Amino acid sequence: VNAEDGGVANTAARNDAFSWDRTLDIAYGQNPDTDFIVSCGDQVNKTGKVKEVTAACDVGQVINPLACTGQIDGGVVMGLGYALTEQFPIVDGKPKAKFGTLGLLRAPDAPPVRTILVHAEKKAPYAYGAKGVGELCTIPTAPACQMAYWKWDGVYRDSLPLEHTPYRK
Repeated sequence: VNAEDGGVANTAARNDAFSWDRTLDIAYGQNPDTDFIVSCGDQVNKTGKVKEVTAACDVGQVINPLACTGQIDGGVVMGLGYALTEQFPIVDGKPKAKFGTLGLLRAPDAPPVRTILVHAEKKAPYAYGAKGVGELCTIPTAPACQMAYWKWDGVYRDSLPLEHTPYRK
């Protein structure tokens, strides 16, 4: 997907893979050089599990599509963990949980991630035109989940991990 003039939000809005006209189903993030959108939209099933996540990221010139997609997928799954399952209690600046009890999202529990790589026609002036991806897409994933659950059951959740979902034991 090419972003000609308005960044990833305008490109994704023109892309028929997205339904941005339905309000409150995306979370948008931006750092100085990279834009990204994560949507859980109407992707919560009848049992309350997230069925699919869509991530559109302005990555500049795509050099290695497989590695780039893998970075985005990993960042989204990290964000899903923050949103849905992970507890990291800290008391007086010290962690009070062991690694095995943190509630990390396991691979079989992660929904499919649909990744859309967006790049501008004009290359960035550095690194062969590539932009960073890494964990940047982690940032809007939890708000996207929160919005999806709010649309699903009308309950506004304002703490992480989100309460009253099937992911919380």
